[in-house]
Amino acid sequence: MAIRLQDLLEDTLKEEMRRRQAILDRQAFCPVPPNHIYVEPTNKCFLKCAMCTDKALRGDQGYMPMERWRVILDSLAKYHVKAPINLIGRGEPLMNRQLPDFVEYASSKGMSCAIISNGGLLDEAYARKLLKAGIRKIQFSLHAHSRETYKQITGVDLYDKVKANLLGLVELNKEYGSRCYINVMSVESSINRHESAEFVKFWTPRVDRAFVTPLYSIQGDSRMADESLDSIKAKLGGKDFTRHSGCAFPWFFLSYRLDGTINPCPYDFKTNFNVGNADDPDYDLMNVWNSEAMLRFRQSHLDREFSYCRSVDYPCETCEIPSAPDTYKGLDSFTQDFHVVFSREFAAILKNVQAG
Repeated sequence: MAIRLQDLLEDTLKEEMRRRQAILDRQAFCPVPPNHIYVEPTNKCFLKCAMCTDKALRGDQGYMPMERWRVILDSLAKYHVKAPINLIGRGEPLMNRQLPDFVEYASSKGMSCAIISNGGLLDEAYARKLLKAGIRKIQFSLHAHSRETYKQITGVDLYDKVKANLLGLVELNKEYGSRCYINVMSVESSINRHESAEFVKFWTPRVDRAFVTPLYSIQGDSRMADESLDSIKAKLGGKDFTRHSGCAFPWFFLSYRLDGTINPCPYDFKTNFNVGNADDPDYDLMNVWNSEAMLRFRQSHLDREFSYCRSVDYPCETCEIPSAPDTYKGLDSFTQDFHVVFSREFAAILKNVQAG
């Protein structure tokens, strides 16, 4: 029986308001499950992006097995996680050829999946498998609006192929009832800033959302970390970005590495801090989500006293992300601009239900 759009939105909105209220009430305990979840199919990637980290920071290369995916997915289904589960981590997810099986298993459990991909491998055959399996959202990380700039950023000459794959997916999606929400994004830097306006102008009428996002330092490990920090300072008019109100990620985000390790920050490429493992005999999503480690992590952000973060090698007090304009990752902006946060996270739900 298909769920009504109004019922789904009411239920989702109530849950997200409880999340927001926990922050407003300065509660380290989060009463609802995470809504933004990364599961890493692989940490392998064939690009050499200028703004990424050195591959050595990502640990031994490999793939997540289907058995571990089932454990993770079942735990998320148990607590009725509503937002699409993002198949992404420190690598290119499409390199794990079991991805259509991952998506199909989630669909069989009534769960949605999203993929964040560079698009280089998403030819028609692969796209058909994913659409048939029930993929609900695909985001292309394109980062350029010309072949020359793309090659400069990624270190490979694949722009024409990736662009063709994306345009092909848009048309193929219509054949499958336009059930997949398609995004295209660009991480803006000194390399591609001159193309940002044309990038958004070209893609906006062709996909569900086209946007440019700031360059991030990835906890200082990005090869362009200095530029990221300088860029945020400039956007803030010289204001000290370390005077942020605390980060909202600990109240909505969780990541599963390919080996099952669970960590609470999408920019922790070295996995300095883990709060559990999906392979643990007593693993349970909500027990991990409100574990002692997570409670201390959240409290440090509420108090802006970051000694605990420093103890797990997290540079939270000097992180630029909570202060970055229009990203709504600071505790203040997350709660004050709740309507924007909600619409960005759950826009795909509207399309999925309408197409269902």
